[in-house]
Amino acid sequence: MQKKKIGNLEISNVLLGGELLGTAIDEKTSFGLMDRYYELGGNCVDTARLYGNGKSEETIGKWIGAARRSGREVYVSTKGGHPRLESMNVSRVSKKEIEDDINESLAALKTDTIDMYWLHRDNLSKEPEEILEFMNCFIKEGKIRNFGVSNWHADRIIAADEYAKKHSLCPIVASQIKWSLAVPNAGTGDPTLVEMNDAEYELYKGSDLPVVAYSSQGKGIFSLLQSGGVEALTDGIRTDYLNETNLRRFKAADALAKEYGVSISSIVLAYIYSNPDISAHVLIGPVNIAQLEDSLSSCEMLLTGKDIRSLSVKK
Repeated sequence: MQKKKIGNLEISNVLLGGELLGTAIDEKTSFGLMDRYYELGGNCVDTARLYGNGKSEETIGKWIGAARRSGREVYVSTKGGHPRLESMNVSRVSKKEIEDDINESLAALKTDTIDMYWLHRDNLSKEPEEILEFMNCFIKEGKIRNFGVSNWHADRIIAADEYAKKHSLCPIVASQIKWSLAVPNAGTGDPTLVEMNDAEYELYKGSDLPVVAYSSQGKGIFSLLQSGGVEALTDGIRTDYLNETNLRRFKAADALAKEYGVSISSIVLAYIYSNPDISAHVLIGPVNIAQLEDSLSSCEMLLTGKDIRSLSVKK
């Protein structure tokens, strides 16, 4: 699997999402998924303090500890600073709350340092420079090696990184953003999430900031359309993703999958990490080995500019 630089790490194009590991998926099955992911060339498992109230971190930490003792080079990526679920409009991105989350993550993961740490949300009441300053404290203390942000707008990230350059600080090294070949319907989903759109794309294009795309498979809409048509879509997927643009993109992705002899999942992921303008990775969240292998069956392939243009059709 190809790797690209995020901060001081060489990270595989595909990160394994850990939201379900040790939570909806039992420990034994979770270990099997992580083992197979590593065998297929992946080297970074992503989780969050929020997931399963720390159970995901505990499960992943147990696996990574064993993997490292056996000589495997694997990285752990986790997130903190998510609002309380009962008060999503109240930010928890302050130095004290992030420090508490980092300490809890270190204990759950059973590690002395976190390879890649992300702020799960922004705090728009604080200047990005202030947030950058206190995140650098945790790097100096050795608690984290790198930090990025999730669900931030690109202009705030760029402002923070310009400040970092002027003051010789560690910058925000990457951004997690909702991005997929599948275009979500307007007004659906969590309003606190930040999605890739034309304006965000242009800002990322003009920077050298790596992006990690979550929800990268659009809840599997294209695989379901291929296997069973519109009738195969759940009510939730119909609400979030069923639209004319995605039906047209499905036809283009299906044609490319047949042309290259690969799964449609491979095309959907390659659409992101083959991007010519942005250094992009994808997050996937398979629930079983079959889904994992389907997604990674052609993870070395890169789409051409012509391919990407054919997929980027709009209604």
